[in-house]
Amino acid sequence: MPRDLPLGNGSLLVAFDGNYQIRDLYWPHVGQENHAMGHPFRMGAWVDGEFRWLDDSRWERALRYSHETLVSEVRLRHPDLNLSIAAWDAVDFHENLLVRRFDVANLSDRDRDVRLFFHHDFHIAGNEVGDTAYYEPDRRAVLHYKGSRWFLANVLRVRAIDVKHERDRARTVRNASWTTPEEIAATIVHLCSDEAGVINGARIPLYGSP
Repeated sequence: MPRDLPLGNGSLLVAFDGNYQIRDLYWPHVGQENHAMGHPFRMGAWVDGEFRWLDDSRWERALRYSHETLVSEVRLRHPDLNLSIAAWDAVDFHENLLVRRFDVANLSDRDRDVRLFFHHDFHIAGNEVGDTAYYEPDRRAVLHYKGSRWFLANVLRVRAIDVKHERDRARTVRNASWTTPEEIAATIVHLCSDEAGVINGARIPLYGSP
């Protein structure tokens, strides 16, 4: 069925619905081996003990593509959580890799504990029979696999993206933990390399250089 935001490179196709949930994940051929089969991959926000999935009707959503690109540009806001999320997604042109960026804004006038949750409802190779989720205690990671199909996820955690390179020009207490786009890109390139094959399901903090 039609999807609101399809992203692909000819081998990997990821499609989002109107609630900004992944509904289709094709690989290694578009139209063949749908590893989601229309089941939603849910995402939710938790703020100081209050939680909402993205299919909650109170979310205000704007889903589009960035201008003249195949990069999604999504704006989300929930009045009960007093929270907004800006998100961008892209499937890499050369690698079978989905890259996602989330900028979370606390709209309250006080500090709060905010967490994002991701729920994967895989139907690997087109069905759920034999799907396995393996918990790796040393890395505190969950790997989804069946047969020759493995799905790995890593998270880069940044406090702020230093687009203007203010940290390098004049380091302050405020910008010391900021991360440049080049540092983020270099980390993603490393995670795609053979040398990073053992890094699976990790949460990697990138809080600037010492």
